[in-house]
Amino acid sequence: MKALDLEFANEMLTGVGEEVDKTAPKRWRAEAAAEKAEAFRKGRL
Repeated sequence: MKALDLEFANEMLTGVGEEVDKTAPKRWRAEAAAEKAEAFRKGRL
């Protein structure tokens, strides 16, 4: 469900006449996963 939320938000935030960046949700998920992994590593040190 969250994957659909990112894709929906991406489409809603894209301005009129602009092309929707289809790779943005995948990039955002990767950034979030990297931040989560970094927070986990910091907690384990």
